[in-house]
Amino acid sequence: MCSFRFPDAPTILLLGKEKEGIPVEYLQAVDQCVEIPQLGIIRSLNVHVSGALAIWEFTRQRMLTESLTE
Repeated sequence: MCSFRFPDAPTILLLGKEKEGIPVEYLQAVDQCVEIPQLGIIRSLNVHVSGALAIWEFTRQRMLTESLTE
């Protein structure tokens, strides 16, 4: 389960390059930074997998919020 709560405000998901990550000048402009925890020797997920997980969680939270307000 995700402990991060996406804000209700408009949201931009910023993904970095596979090896280099997100450039420092962009990191300085973000409000929040989320890291997906990993177990084992692999340090990170592929960027497309990380993006898919983040979009899924964003959508799940929005659907849950909408169902509570109906």
